[in-house]
Amino acid sequence: MKVSAAAAFAAAGLAIVLLLTTRPVGAEAQDAPTAYLASVPLALEPAGQGLYRVPLPLALLARLRTADRHDVRVFNAAGESVPIAWSGVPPAAAAPEPRRIELPRFEWPPAARPDERDDDRVRVEVRSDGSVLRVERRSATRHPPAVDGAASDWLLDLSALAGELAVAIELQWNAQTQGIVRRAHLLASSDARVWRQVGDGTVLSLRDDASGQWVQQRRIALQSMRSDDRYLRLQFDAPLALQGAQAEMRRPEPALSLDSERFRLARAGPRTWTLDTGVALPVKRMQIHVPQDNSVLALAIDRRLPELSAGQAGDWVTAASHVAYRMVRDGAILNSPPLEVPGSAAREWRFTLDERLAPVELGLEATLWWPSIQLVFAERGPGPFQLALGRDNAPLATIERSQLIPGYREGDEFKLPLAELGVVVERQVAAQSFTDVWLGSEREQRRRWVLWGALAFAVLVLALLAWRLSRDLRTGQAQRPDS
Repeated sequence: MKVSAAAAFAAAGLAIVLLLTTRPVGAEAQDAPTAYLASVPLALEPAGQGLYRVPLPLALLARLRTADRHDVRVFNAAGESVPIAWSGVPPAAAAPEPRRIELPRFEWPPAARPDERDDDRVRVEVRSDGSVLRVERRSATRHPPAVDGAASDWLLDLSALAGELAVAIELQWNAQTQGIVRRAHLLASSDARVWRQVGDGTVLSLRDDASGQWVQQRRIALQSMRSDDRYLRLQFDAPLALQGAQAEMRRPEPALSLDSERFRLARAGPRTWTLDTGVALPVKRMQIHVPQDNSVLALAIDRRLPELSAGQAGDWVTAASHVAYRMVRDGAILNSPPLEVPGSAAREWRFTLDERLAPVELGLEATLWWPSIQLVFAERGPGPFQLALGRDNAPLATIERSQLIPGYREGDEFKLPLAELGVVVERQVAAQSFTDVWLGSEREQRRRWVLWGALAFAVLVLALLAWRLSRDLRTGQAQRPDS
């Protein structure tokens, strides 16, 4: 009887395990738009392209309920979930070609003797805007005329740059069949009186006898240029007949396609502020906004990695050190520039004031920039289509981009047409039953639940057997006659 009772318990436990681990046919039907907290209609223009992409702004990302973004779907009109994949990082826009500005040039009169100063022999006449009108010799002494317009010393007028910094000078000169090689020194000045060196280099034009090709170097890099530099001197080791000089402006950095949002930081102590963005974002750039004039804050910036939960040892990881400021100079407000933030995605951030600085009662704000997060989906089945987000314990449905896009190469998803987002539709979703949670979970999660359930059942059976054994022992002792 005892054995049959234990066997009955074991058989019941096995039946429960089999019932829980078996996913009934049609369980996928539970994954419907009505199971999600929000849905957004998608307009596909032009239609019939097969594959589309849709960017997810922060307002939609904040509706997700899973840290790894499992609970997002695209459904067709029949309520079927279509194949989806996450995009990669948007490629940087190609940087434009360097901008060049032609500079007025003037021959700088040479010295009549080695000890003659520039101020004694040269007069630079300028217009009211500071641009050069003419450069002429002060004294009556004339210097030999330049041969074919060649000179060893030239003045370039930088007024056309309007304070913009040049990074190089590119020169043009008369072609010479025998070729040229010139060593050049470059000097910059704001007043054409005091000069400082800002570069040197060699320009050349030589013919390779073996190939018959000409080798040319016409560009000289500039260093340490200032926004108030108005004039540039070119000093060659031998006369050169300049036909033109162009200033090459700084080439813009390739622009990333970044989304952004401004957040208010929460006070977490006299020296600490925190930020919870609501969803893990791969932040690339951050700017701290200081509200009070003439304030400087030295901050340590930490992030909490998504896989770590609050309270774990070492849950905060250092992201950067930054000096945020807001200064007033000559009536203008100067704010600290954005900070480049390397590293992985994070949802929670902490900002701690340097201990050497006194605590401040300031309400800080921060602007974050991150690469646009986009979803790629297939136009399968009847339209219209809708994006659905927000469901607890949703199983993983996304596949790899290479599985969704035939012959995939990095960045191909950003060549796909965009699906336009409509108005968000909110809905109340009833609390999920255990069956719904079970059917919506992944196989690995179900396996862990089954193992814990089997362990709990085994402990229960052992406890029951121990209780039966203890009761039988007590009954046997009570029925034993006294000796």
